[in-house]
Amino acid sequence: MGVSVSTDVYSPGDIYLTSIKRQYNSESVPSDFKVTFSNCREFEGFFDHVQSFSNAVLNQIGSLPPSDCFSAPATCSIRVTAALSAGDIIGTAGQAQNLDFGAYDARISPLGIANPSDYTAQPSGFDVLHATCPLAYFPSSVIDQNSLFGAGSGAPPYRTALPLCGVIGQDVANTAQGNWFALGGAPSSVGGVALVHDNVIPSTGAFSLTTVTGLSSNKVYWFAPAGSGLVNRDFNQVTNDGNVYCYDFLLNPPNQGGGLVANTIILLRMTSASALTLEGQSAAACGAGPWAFTVNASRFER
Repeated sequence: MGVSVSTDVYSPGDIYLTSIKRQYNSESVPSDFKVTFSNCREFEGFFDHVQSFSNAVLNQIGSLPPSDCFSAPATCSIRVTAALSAGDIIGTAGQAQNLDFGAYDARISPLGIANPSDYTAQPSGFDVLHATCPLAYFPSSVIDQNSLFGAGSGAPPYRTALPLCGVIGQDVANTAQGNWFALGGAPSSVGGVALVHDNVIPSTGAFSLTTVTGLSSNKVYWFAPAGSGLVNRDFNQVTNDGNVYCYDFLLNPPNQGGGLVANTIILLRMTSASALTLEGQSAAACGAGPWAFTVNASRFER
């Protein structure tokens, strides 16, 4: 989602920038940068969608990846060593893309992932199994819950459930809950889906989708989970039991007008402990069933 206000990106501590990657987004936002940094061997943080760099950074790194690097992808990422102090300006972000802030910490216990082999290490050696909340490393006195843990732009609702950053890695083995990937794909491939609980209101279920038959691409659909039956069943209770589950009264994202998604239901069935089928169909509500997939239904694995 694009935003219209540009803001400075500050160094979160005494750090070293370790790499800068130029990345393509869309025709309206041709490229921006992902910046990684570290302050010890076991920790790596990153800012994604940085748009420009301060002189303090440019003077240390000399040059950026070239704007035409996409024809030679190996040149889109460069290793750098730039020392910054807490509060130094790294650059700017926010004019066209939201800024992402993330971290990995090799000292923490690995996340509970249904199939860890799905996730390969980052080029730096850090891996998704050790993803962590970067805000957890700041003193509580500098964290404003009402602006950092909300639905966006400092607006309510705000997350109040602990941990305030949300739960990273929601996979529940042998159930539908968690991350799924296109057949034969990988976590970075197009076509993955996340069947999870909302990060701000964790009592709400969420389909976070890239490409699924019958549904809008790159969209989130929310619903109120049920603890029994075949309609709106909570993902962590959907198993390879032969049943087709149906989801209705789906909600649109607030930034897409909110409200109910008109004339749309989602069908879900696990076909094994590591495979499931999803499809959107036209209907005002699920009704009593039974429901059936078309031959074009989307299939995922993990």
